[in-house]
Amino acid sequence: MTEEPLDAFGSVIGVTSDSEELEYRQIINMMGTLAWYGSCSTWYSSLVEPTIDGMLGGLSYVHKDEVEWTTLRLKQLASDQAIRTNTCLDCGGGIGRVSHYALKPVFQYVDMIEGCEMFVQASTTNFARDSIRARYNLDLQDIEALQKQLHGAKYDVVFLQWVIGHLVDRDVVRFLKFAKDHLLLPSTGRIIMKENCIISDGFFLDKEDINLIRSLDMIKKLCSQAGLVILTIDEQPTWPSNLYPIRFFVLAPSTDKKSSQKFT
Repeated sequence: MTEEPLDAFGSVIGVTSDSEELEYRQIINMMGTLAWYGSCSTWYSSLVEPTIDGMLGGLSYVHKDEVEWTTLRLKQLASDQAIRTNTCLDCGGGIGRVSHYALKPVFQYVDMIEGCEMFVQASTTNFARDSIRARYNLDLQDIEALQKQLHGAKYDVVFLQWVIGHLVDRDVVRFLKFAKDHLLLPSTGRIIMKENCIISDGFFLDKEDINLIRSLDMIKKLCSQAGLVILTIDEQPTWPSNLYPIRFFVLAPSTDKKSSQKFT
């Protein structure tokens, strides 16, 4: 049997959006089907409007505080010389909401990867039209296409927000490894992830858009298997308490070669 990145969490119990209890091993089995990416793609291309409210699933009231806190945290990191601020790649950038409102106030140049063509097109005419230097209509799980289109591109920061929940475990590891090995500037480059997570054991799967909220320990494990170390984990204090918690991860390549495990 092929080893999966989070096999060790197989017996962990979580819930779905229709209140069904599942073991994580059942989620791993679902990840092995074509329906995982197919359902997600259909949901976003057919049912989600290319607006801020659409990107936030009807929760546009969180937008202002959310992007302002991200910008503040990035500026703090820059002030502490923890990141450099010339180039940033926004991964799974949607219509450019994060690129424009959170990243562009910090970085001189912002590029964006987004798998939904409709969202990419929207970013060329909306508020983000002048904020994004280059747009790539690519899926994060298509490493071969990413290697071809982004060949030679290097960034101070590779930024992911609310995107790894749509990727199967092994593709999270594969993309993080690709970003670490091919997209980061040597020595100073950092990967930053801003994601919902469950602080204790468990997980949550939204069956409508196939979005998986993993536990904090699961995310830590995926990062470790990609050969990354977590430098800091921050909590957004302005995030509504009735929503799943958000954590802001700053990641750097590990110097321990043994920590990097390959999943192909």
